[in-house]
Amino acid sequence: MTALETLFFWATTEGAVLAQTYFLVFVRLGAAIAAIPVFGEVGLSVRLRLGAALAFSALVAPMVPAGPDLTCAAMAAEAVVGLM
Repeated sequence: MTALETLFFWATTEGAVLAQTYFLVFVRLGAAIAAIPVFGEVGLSVRLRLGAALAFSALVAPMVPAGPDLTCAAMAAEAVVGLM
């Protein structure tokens, strides 16, 4: 896939839905990782926590069905669920 084809894919509706799904999974897992005692400690760098959230999101997001449109309410709901 060329760079132009990749750019066109992310500009289409399918690409936008996929990106929104990945982002919502990232918000939920980022909140969960911040709440986990091992990862939420001050001794771990923010880059490590961010990398862990991105890696887990890349593993989990393909298994999640496409969700609703990206809204502030959806992001807040995912963050609250991640903190539970």
